Amino acid sequence: MELIDAFGIDVRKPQVIAFVGGGGKSSTMYRLATELRTLGQKVLVTTTTMIFHPEVKIRPCDIFFTGKAETLVMQNSAARGTITVAGRNLIETERKIKGFSKEEIEYIRQSELFDILLVEADGARGRPIKAPAPYEPVLPLNTDIAAGIIGMDSVGTEIDEKNIHRPEIFTTLTKTAIGDILTPVIVAKLIISNRGLFKDTSPKSRKIVIFNKSETLSRISAAKEIAGYISESIGIDRILITSMTENDYESYHRHEAPGNDLSAPPVMAVIKL
Repeated sequence: MELIDAFGIDVRKPQVIAFVGGGGKSSTMYRLATELRTLGQKVLVTTTTMIFHPEVKIRPCDIFFTGKAETLVMQNSAARGTITVAGRNLIETERKIKGFSKEEIEYIRQSELFDILLVEADGARGRPIKAPAPYEPVLPLNTDIAAGIIGMDSVGTEIDEKNIHRPEIFTTLTKTAIGDILTPVIVAKLIISNRGLFKDTSPKSRKIVIFNKSETLSRISAAKEIAGYISESIGIDRILITSMTENDYESYHRHEAPGNDLSAPPVMAVIKL
């Protein structure tokens, strides 16, 4: 299954989709952007934190912009079926784009310049799982879908700085200790906590959990086990089991026109709650 179908996106309606957590936010966001581009959508890829310049990891990009949100709206002339990657400015030394504020994202949304806004709203410093700090995530003011991502390569590893972003917050949140082994039960605690994966998410937003990097039977089994602990009452719409890595782009970043084939569909299972 493709991500558009797995997310349940109605492409006839403008939407803001925010990505939080760790373990594949950018890979998922750009994969979805590419699928939307094939349907003729005008897609904006941006952030409220920081993301790499699309050239760093061969991300799909038709138009690149840095500057004020007002300037983006006035100057952007993207045709249908394009991906615009934009932010406030570029930090050249790190090749990272510093994103827009929540208010600027809302201004761009209201301009109706783009059909879909994809916003990376969290940072994990390359870790597959994280617990949010008090000031995280930085969600857009009107988020239609909040996609919370967890890398399944984290399960079975030790709870420490190497494997988890902000382990000191994670242990407090899940009532664990540094050095404990991360189990499916502990991951479920992070997801269902109101200070966990979907912290500060509006009740109006659809919440989707994505168990990414599920390349092995053991990881798929662990993902299904975690899903079993998640109650319908916490408002999660659906759970996706996916396999997306940066290497996926080698097979589809050459996409230049709507209609070109993408790589193999990344979604292996959808669990609706």
